[in-house]
Amino acid sequence: MKKEDNLTYQVSRGFRKRFIHRQDKVYGINHHWEADLADLFDHFKDLVTGEVKDRYILLIQEIFTKKVYVRALPNNLVNAVLHAFEDIASQLQPSYNF
Repeated sequence: MKKEDNLTYQVSRGFRKRFIHRQDKVYGINHHWEADLADLFDHFKDLVTGEVKDRYILLIQEIFTKKVYVRALPNNLVNAVLHAFEDIASQLQPSYNF
């Protein structure tokens, strides 16, 4: 390999950026949860061949253990989401009162 070829490689190679990632400080089980409400019909339109009973799913992840809880929902109204969230929270230890 010629010296000029090596110089060209080094100039056009670029460099890797190091990003500072946010750290989630979790002090134990059931201390920190993350939740998301997903619309399944938007992602799976082609696979649906009839009436869709449960269009949404509520995903809740407990960060310390990485455990995921999922509930199917017929709509994205507040009462349905709250009922599903309370159902999941009632199964967790220690029990929380909402």
